[in-house]
Amino acid sequence: MPTSTGYLAGVAHSTIEDVNYGPFDVSYSTQPGSATPARPASQPFWVTSSTGTGRQTVSWKVRNGSWRIVVMNADGSPGVETEAKVGATVHGALAVVIVALALGLALVAGAAALVVRRRSS
Repeated sequence: MPTSTGYLAGVAHSTIEDVNYGPFDVSYSTQPGSATPARPASQPFWVTSSTGTGRQTVSWKVRNGSWRIVVMNADGSPGVETEAKVGATVHGALAVVIVALALGLALVAGAAALVVRRRSS
C-alpha cells in the first residue's frame, strides 16, 4: 500500500520544519519536483479527509505512530494557500486539574497551620 510520503515523491512541495510562537515564525523546507500527483481522493492511505470550498474541518482519534497533515488541491495541482488551526482534546484533563488544585490547597492549608502553630508556641 502506498504512503503519503511515497505519494509526494517527485512532487514539488513544502514541509513545515519548525514553528515558533513568540514571535510567531514558521520555517519551511522545499522539495523540488516536476511530477503531478494523482487526485488525492483516489488514494487509500488517508486516515480522514475533507473536500470542498470554504472552511473545511477534519477530526480523528490520534493513534501511536508518525502523522502528517497534507493540504492540497482536489486535482493535485500546485498553488495552495491555507490558514490552519490545530487543537486537541485531552480526556480526563479536568479531573487531573481538580486533583492538582485540591492537593495544592491542602499543602497551603497545612503550611498555614504550621505557621499559626509556630507563632502560638
